[in-house]
Amino acid sequence: MSHVANSHRIAWIDAQIRAGRHPNATTIARRFEISRRQAARDIEYLRYSMGAPISYSDERNGYRYTDETYVLPTLIVSDPERSALVSLAERHGSIEGEAGARVAAVLRRLATQAAVVDDESAPDLPSDARELDAVTVLRRAVEGRRKVAVRYRGPDGIVVTRTIWPYAVITRFGTLSCVGYCEELGLTHVFPVFRFERIELTASPFELPAYVRADDWTRDTVPAQPFVAIVRLHDPADAERLETAVALDDGTYRIDFHDGTSMVSALLSCRSTFEVVSPRWLRARVVQRLQAILDHHSPSRKPRPPADASRRCGGGGRTDRAAGPVRGRDVR
Repeated sequence: MSHVANSHRIAWIDAQIRAGRHPNATTIARRFEISRRQAARDIEYLRYSMGAPISYSDERNGYRYTDETYVLPTLIVSDPERSALVSLAERHGSIEGEAGARVAAVLRRLATQAAVVDDESAPDLPSDARELDAVTVLRRAVEGRRKVAVRYRGPDGIVVTRTIWPYAVITRFGTLSCVGYCEELGLTHVFPVFRFERIELTASPFELPAYVRADDWTRDTVPAQPFVAIVRLHDPADAERLETAVALDDGTYRIDFHDGTSMVSALLSCRSTFEVVSPRWLRARVVQRLQAILDHHSPSRKPRPPADASRRCGGGGRTDRAAGPVRGRDVR
């Protein structure tokens, strides 16, 4: 998310609070066509990075300021820009005379009072205390190359126990996630941190596979523009299962996504029926998956020989779980 877009949303949230409209994650998401989780991160950014005395009102179902004298910082700079201000202040402070001292004082005041943001986006902030604790444990595990034992709630709501070798903590599609090898699944997977019910750092070490490089997970590989699906959900409660769902005026939902296979799985996890209005290729994917499930459960289905290793692995990969992690591949 760009610095400008984020600043625009923060200014709008501030104006809504001052007007007594008590915005919440849902109203913010609807206004800017973003996910509720991104809206929650904007609130956390306003609270922790901008120093806003913001709190949630159960009575008004939205946020308010506990100190009405608070004002947003009028100057927002990146960390390198703040360092430049400090450097300039020191340089002018070394100049003899009153003029140099005045300029240095102004520059120091700007560097101190300005709100600092990342060059391209707001900092990745966990949305609650449990997520913050999980990220802290994960980063210790990544640094010390130690396994973690977690209780993980899947998209279907079922909680399972997993042993993970954490390779990195990343932001994927706007969500804090852990990239790691899962012993139970026998493959490398991306685990959204908000799904961790509990996490424990173990004493068991792990060796980083030779194919894993840090920049594989830290560089931006997300497409510039996500795919957009329009879906009609017959039970609005299913929108909570689809992280980026935004309600539209005609009763449908707009859902931004990057991975078609994951999107189909998310839709099939809905408890009620749904209809993919667009795009047509996604609707065809859903029908294809449903047909495959029906065929699999058909009484007349003939046994099929097991798929060869190269097909199971996405092309020439290893399938022996005892031999170590298998690296998967992303498909649309």
